[in-house]
Amino acid sequence: MPVLFFVAASHGLLDAMTRGGEGVALLSPFDTTRYFLFWRPIIHASQPGVHLPVLGRILYSLQREVLFVWPFLILLGFVIFAARRWWDARSAQPA
Repeated sequence: MPVLFFVAASHGLLDAMTRGGEGVALLSPFDTTRYFLFWRPIIHASQPGVHLPVLGRILYSLQREVLFVWPFLILLGFVIFAARRWWDARSAQPA
């Protein structure tokens, strides 16, 4: 269940890091304002105005995600892994 929550929560955050579209309605249906993050390194593969062939746009978008998103996710995975090992070791010790 925590994985599903993380996936759902990070989807809006990752969409807010893109340069394409109208923004993300993070607070919908309570607020229809659309948001972007101040730092937007991800470029949609279908973004108009990028004059590259389709394959070039896809590769460029994938490159940006590998550089700016994947390192954060790998670091987060290591932190979660270490925290779980620490918690398991702590709870296994006799009181």
